[in-house]
Amino acid sequence: MVVLILGLMLAAGGVESGKGALPRAESTPLLSGPTVHEAEAAPSLVRFGADGRLLALDDREEILAIDLLGLSEEEREPLDRLIRLRLADLMSGGLKRIPLILELQEATASGEAAKIDDVLMRYARNRPIWGNKVALVEVVANALPERVRGEYRRLVNEYQDAWVAMKARETMKGREELLADLEREKQIADIRRPTEARLEEARSRFEAISKRLDLTTEQEGKLRTPLQEYATNTNYRPTGRDGLKLLSDMFGVLTWEQRAEMAKYLREQRTGERFRPLRDAPKGTGVAAGVPILMLAARRKRRPIP
Repeated sequence: MVVLILGLMLAAGGVESGKGALPRAESTPLLSGPTVHEAEAAPSLVRFGADGRLLALDDREEILAIDLLGLSEEEREPLDRLIRLRLADLMSGGLKRIPLILELQEATASGEAAKIDDVLMRYARNRPIWGNKVALVEVVANALPERVRGEYRRLVNEYQDAWVAMKARETMKGREELLADLEREKQIADIRRPTEARLEEARSRFEAISKRLDLTTEQEGKLRTPLQEYATNTNYRPTGRDGLKLLSDMFGVLTWEQRAEMAKYLREQRTGERFRPLRDAPKGTGVAAGVPILMLAARRKRRPIP
């Protein structure tokens, strides 16, 4: 607590080194107490902007707090594995995720918590790791060495307390309701962050293909139609036969030279294996014939999350 108070005073400019201090005596007075050295500031996820508002984090506080614990590589390995498994579970489902992602965008835009919670509940239904009923802070804490569990919980609680304090000034909601709002925001961000990263990767990949094949504007437009139909006409559950039809439709748009280059590109995507369309046709992976579907099926306009 003393360290926290000192930190707040320093941040507010209440204590400035060397200003207003009494002259230092040549010798220590006989009745003086022990010298108190200023404690080093404790690690923290709490940061405030110039406007005094709490700065948002790039990820969940339960995950970012791990980086502040000074773990060895050996201690960190099970945590990294847990994070990778959680992300893989979150992103599982391929194209089948898209309808729920679109629903989540609409629910978020409406601002209605009940609608958002309904979509999040359905999204978590077949994702036992991401949708674990046990709070993530407890899952992570149990995977940590016992010596740092207390510090880990302190870091997480400190950030949550700061977030609740900021929101409490803007609403009449109680602490538990505000923590539920925070968890809802984090779940939305869990889905949004990797999806946006995948979209950006998809756009870059499509641009690279377009440049490599030297596609005309007209060809790009004609390619978008079968790509969209591949996702929507199959209710986001394409089969191998759907993938084969997509390849045929796409090759029909290309010139002979572009087809040869496209076939070469497809072979490169399957290093060491011969590309066989029927076997290798995508089945809901989010990429059809090496061309991203998600960027075409999902809305391009990014909505800010309240």
